[in-house]
Amino acid sequence: MRKLMALMAYLAVEGSGSRSKIAGLLWSELDETSARRNLRQRLYRLSPPELAACLQIDTERVSLAAVSSDVQAFTQAMLQQDFAAAVALYKGVFLDGLELEDASAFDDWLYTKRDDFARQYQHALAELASQLEATGQLLEALQQHLLLIALNPLLELHQRQIMRLHLQLGQPAEGLAVFERFRDLLALELGLEPTPETVLLATQLRQPELLEPPVLEKTVFHNVTRVALADLAMIGRDQLWQQLQSAWNAGQMVLLSGQPGMGKSRLLKEFAVTKPSLLT
Repeated sequence: MRKLMALMAYLAVEGSGSRSKIAGLLWSELDETSARRNLRQRLYRLSPPELAACLQIDTERVSLAAVSSDVQAFTQAMLQQDFAAAVALYKGVFLDGLELEDASAFDDWLYTKRDDFARQYQHALAELASQLEATGQLLEALQQHLLLIALNPLLELHQRQIMRLHLQLGQPAEGLAVFERFRDLLALELGLEPTPETVLLATQLRQPELLEPPVLEKTVFHNVTRVALADLAMIGRDQLWQQLQSAWNAGQMVLLSGQPGMGKSRLLKEFAVTKPSLLT
């Protein structure tokens, strides 16, 4: 039964396969003649009848008939960039718990597909989070990032996104708790410190009374990047920081403008700390 389950899963993903290929996957440790004989016997004894009706079998190939599967639906949703549908369709590790004897080739195929589907799911979560945030659905966006770090808590970008969203939601204490847990985990697992961007955001979380929502304007003139701050305090600085970093990488001049007291000097000092050559 497990071999049959593996066969159906393979066809759901690949659509069809030659008898030789499928036999080699499911009975890797046998010679080709013995493996093909085993496959022929399994196909002959297919039951129940509804299962046999799902397959198209000829002397050389085995194919899946015109039936739908969640794997196909997930793949189609990703192709159409319907990330909400893809996230809803993903049900966890592909064929979790399935193990076959004498089928190392199938195991290799399965591990590859598990990794591929997991990476697609993570991509869908990240894209869905961006879409939700762009439409003002901050809590829903936060949930997608939480799902991402549940898969891999060392994803610093998404840890930082969670911190930033807590800040935007008026929850600095929750955002700071996220930072402290991540800092401890990073030190324990890798012996590393968070990046300067993450540390800067933690500093902002400790001073929520100074923060106001940002309005950001950027104008680029040839080799000069002008960044204007309008009522901009130390909140949501990832985008502004990235603009400064991009200008730095491109060797562009940066003109930073804004009303007095908006934090221009502080921002530049913090940016300069990350660029030792500016301080020498």
